Amino acid sequence: MSLPLGGHRLRALLAALALRTARKSRLADPIVAQLAEMAAPVVLLAGDPRRAVRILAAAGTWRVGCVRSVPEWNEARRIETLARAELGSRGYEEEYEAGRALTPDQVAELLELPDRAPVSGS
Repeated sequence: MSLPLGGHRLRALLAALALRTARKSRLADPIVAQLAEMAAPVVLLAGDPRRAVRILAAAGTWRVGCVRSVPEWNEARRIETLARAELGSRGYEEEYEAGRALTPDQVAELLELPDRAPVSGS
């Protein structure tokens, strides 16, 4: 489904709200991770692979021994493949490493996309 950038921004904002609500409700980290991972493709489609990779990396650290289901794993691989194509392997690895230490609140902030997502390489 192709949405105008505003549609992706709205979906990302809703994901940020869901993530914040999950944390306030004290849901388990793997559930919070799933919510964040579901938002990563929206951010990628909005044209911001850097944020998408950081979100995916952060969510991966919150799983703490809870492996992804096959559909979740497939989606994570798809995001990785598309982001690597945009950022290159080195750029992808840098963003992934930067995202690993992010908290759910910081990821929620990342989901508050600017009016225009940055163009790749900027």
